[in-house]
Amino acid sequence: MCPGDGLRPPDACQRPPLQRASGRRLPLCPLVLREAAPHFAACECSCIVPSVVERSRQLDFARRLRRDAPAMERVLWRLLRDRRLDGLKFRRQLPIGRYVVDFACLRHRLIVEADGPYHDEARDAQRDAWLAGQGFRVLRFKNDELNNPDRVLGLILEACAAPPSPLAGEGVDAVDG
Repeated sequence: MCPGDGLRPPDACQRPPLQRASGRRLPLCPLVLREAAPHFAACECSCIVPSVVERSRQLDFARRLRRDAPAMERVLWRLLRDRRLDGLKFRRQLPIGRYVVDFACLRHRLIVEADGPYHDEARDAQRDAWLAGQGFRVLRFKNDELNNPDRVLGLILEACAAPPSPLAGEGVDAVDG
């Protein structure tokens, strides 16, 4: 719970302050950050908390990515869309947290990324770690791998056949069994 949850007055919140453009300082409480929160949200201790990314701007960015997709992403989307791959529902350019993923099968908590020639591996590793912490598995394919669609689709099907992560709500017993 936040330090100002009734045990202490709201102005006694121990979170570091956030400087707004107006110059007014507001306490920042990381415990109430939400993926789909509006730009500012209030917690029980009356902290004002900015969400990581403003949702409407993120959705606009995802729409722009869908519209201006690279050629290899369009090829992969033709293979995944309309439940063409074993009846699996994939979403394209889906915002998850502060990231926009190329393709996601939410039922299996699987993310498929089509990496073009200009990808920062350190950034991708950080992003993959965050997504894994949320219970997602990430498959990355380079452009040359996407030239063999049968192999790519086989790897996606294998990943969907693997047991889901315990973070996906399945419990540890199903994985250990």
